[in-house]
Amino acid sequence: DFTGFNMLSLTTLINCFRGCSKLQQIIGFENFTTPNLTDLRYAFNSCSSLTRIDLSNLRPNGEVDFASGLYDRDDYSMYRLTNLEYLDVSNMKLKNIDRMFTYIPNLKTLKLNNSTFVSGSVYDMFSPSLTTLELTNLTFGDTITNLSCMFRNCRNLTTLDVSSLNTSNCVSFAEMF
Repeated sequence: DFTGFNMLSLTTLINCFRGCSKLQQIIGFENFTTPNLTDLRYAFNSCSSLTRIDLSNLRPNGEVDFASGLYDRDDYSMYRLTNLEYLDVSNMKLKNIDRMFTYIPNLKTLKLNNSTFVSGSVYDMFSPSLTTLELTNLTFGDTITNLSCMFRNCRNLTTLDVSSLNTSNCVSFAEMF
């Protein structure tokens, strides 16, 4: 229970919950504001009992390194967030996003509203289990110019609103859907 914690000066959550395989919920985490946060690497690796993660209120001022924040890059075949169904990472500038949401086998709802993908690849970005994907005002940094195969795995989405995506830097959209 994180209710009442002051996280204003927090800069990193590296390995914060890594390996907490029996952790079912994080109470109060959705109420944090962390303007100085820069690093979420490995923060939720192997949290196989979590069903919901809401990071939308963290609102860091700068870029946040999310490399392997949700899965173990060294072993794609072993799903670590096997019960996660809801994830909200809105209001963030995320870097090192390679296949960030691909290996979450039961993810149903993903929110990326008002976020920016700063660096990494969006190739096969999303889990095939998604039924709801919110991308309102999602933008791409200067280094992300290729959106090929971005939504290719989204077999269970019935609606996808891409009308507010800012793709001004993007030059390739091959097999995007």
